[in-house]
Amino acid sequence: MSTLTFAETKRRSLSLWPVMVALALFGVGFTALYLRARQTPAFADSGGYVSIAVNFLANGFNSPYGDVRTYGYPAFLQLVGWLSKGGYHDIVAIAPIVQAAVYLASAIWLCVEIGRRNQGLANAVFIGLLLNVVSINFLAYTLTEGLTVVTVILLTVVALRAEEAESQISKFAWLAIGTALASFAVMVRPANIPVFGVWTVTGLLQCSVEYGGKKRLLALATFAIQAVVISLLIFSPQIIYNYNTYGKLTFFPAYELGAKQTKWGIEILKYETFVAFDNGRWWAVGVRYLNPFYDFGPIPAEPVKWYFQNPLAAACTVLFRAFMSLNIEDIFIYLFNKNPGYSLLFATFTWFLVLMGGRFAVLSLRRYICSSSTWYEQRGASAIIFLAGVVISSFALNLLTAFENRFNAVTLAVIVACAAAAIVEDLGRLRPQFLISALAISAIFAVAADQYRAGYLYIVPEHRWLVPCTSNFCELDQDVYIGTGIRMMGPR
Repeated sequence: MSTLTFAETKRRSLSLWPVMVALALFGVGFTALYLRARQTPAFADSGGYVSIAVNFLANGFNSPYGDVRTYGYPAFLQLVGWLSKGGYHDIVAIAPIVQAAVYLASAIWLCVEIGRRNQGLANAVFIGLLLNVVSINFLAYTLTEGLTVVTVILLTVVALRAEEAESQISKFAWLAIGTALASFAVMVRPANIPVFGVWTVTGLLQCSVEYGGKKRLLALATFAIQAVVISLLIFSPQIIYNYNTYGKLTFFPAYELGAKQTKWGIEILKYETFVAFDNGRWWAVGVRYLNPFYDFGPIPAEPVKWYFQNPLAAACTVLFRAFMSLNIEDIFIYLFNKNPGYSLLFATFTWFLVLMGGRFAVLSLRRYICSSSTWYEQRGASAIIFLAGVVISSFALNLLTAFENRFNAVTLAVIVACAAAAIVEDLGRLRPQFLISALAISAIFAVAADQYRAGYLYIVPEHRWLVPCTSNFCELDQDVYIGTGIRMMGPR
């Protein structure tokens, strides 16, 4: 057995200290955000999921839960409640801790896999995942985005493991695990359908590259059958529920939320929720970013047609929404201050990470593709294809619909991880002029977005909800949510 010299041991310890610091900061950051989140009651989407989970615990899995949800995330919360033998308050308190633990474990596993190929990149990605304040914030709430990011991390690991499987049985076992994860991601959040689609393409590509001739056809057929069977098994509770309850044969929510979101996407660019404690009660107020390119004209029954009928306004809407979707001006998911003093600074910081991460991702992908005409057969190719496909397709899906900042969870997680890799690997080679220019551009973008907010931010007076409790530790009435979905508390 070989032993490390003193110099090698010292060098390794020096390379590990940033990782240890990142671990400590992750713990501190999550604790702070977790405690901040507990200062308000679980309401809106967050409270809705918990209420459904409590209903599952009381009345059995797949008990009525309305027409705008899927069963996946409430089932996860139900499992948390069952293991903790607790109720509403326990789920609200424990689920975020479970999410953070799973996120940390997934990040460690991913970086162990990457470390077998490139230890420096593994450390950088690990630091990026642990210091991503946006992703950490998702974990602090009972919302689907935290679990979505975890699923994408795990699928990246599975893609790497399947690629290096030593036997055919092992390979298809990993691919089956991946299909199960990707299918469950759709049940956690229907907008994760790009994750399922890209994973399926990744699996087919692995089978095509690994085998030739008749074996290739057999492998492709085996994966296709496996994918259909596994996905149907995981989708079946939702399909059965929708058919029995609403007479609709679909694994998406029975309520046509996609059409509504597309219509909203013409009227507004994005929306948020502002919360405040006023007159002894908690209130939630809808905040909308109006679309400056919409002239308040009629919207067709099929909202997508508006984009073809108004091509110039549509192009401007899509491009400006892409810009605003990357402008993160607040640390928190639910706004506690409509105009926080740190918004410009935080937006500048996030834009800097977006520019650094985007540059690193594009240049690295170009180098990887140009390195060989058969780059897709190289080691790690399937994981790169999967991540690139998920980021592009998920980001594109948001361009036609109204969204909240949290809907870009996967895109932001990947970009920040790439930014960390850029800072760790390229910082010494980057000219100061480039860094100054990137900071200047980031500040300009942040100021431009802030000026837009000043003119087009609309607080909807009729979109005000009374949270039916006076304490941050309150249990919302299940009847408020069950069967009503997003139409949860009604306007005041």
